[in-house]
Amino acid sequence: AKQAKTKVVKEKSLEDILFDCRDSLRGRAPMTDKRDLLLTLVFLKFIDYRFVQQQENIRQKYASRGDEGYIAFALSRPSEYAADGVFFLQEEMRWENLKKVPTNEMAVTFDDIIKKLEDIEVGRASDGSPIRPLRNALPQQIFTKTNLEPSVMRDVINHIDMIDPARFGQTDLIGR
Repeated sequence: AKQAKTKVVKEKSLEDILFDCRDSLRGRAPMTDKRDLLLTLVFLKFIDYRFVQQQENIRQKYASRGDEGYIAFALSRPSEYAADGVFFLQEEMRWENLKKVPTNEMAVTFDDIIKKLEDIEVGRASDGSPIRPLRNALPQQIFTKTNLEPSVMRDVINHIDMIDPARFGQTDLIGR
């Protein structure tokens, strides 16, 4: 009887994943645009990761009540997220949904999401004005500006999707 060969898949390091992204983008955009595009994608993935973590924290916080309706209510309140420095994400902003955007619509959709993220309010200043921490912090129109072929954009998204923030165990992985 023949034994089935099992292929061992080695988990890629962060550097390997980013080098794969670099290879996909080679010759397709200026260096600063590539950097901004990659960092923005990693940011989108990481804020979703933090959002999911916060959802679990909220569930645990209110689990003792035994009231699923209240838990659902708490999960829908942006203040439950902002209290711990986490951005409340609408469904369209979630990484799992962004990955499913049709390939030929990705650039425009991602740029629209960046604009919506800039408008997220996390509270009010003492003068009553809204606090929007991402206002002017993210590159505008970076996805449409780089004018990547849709298949290249899809390839880069697939590479970024391999980054598991939990696996890398650093709070400032983007800084690294």
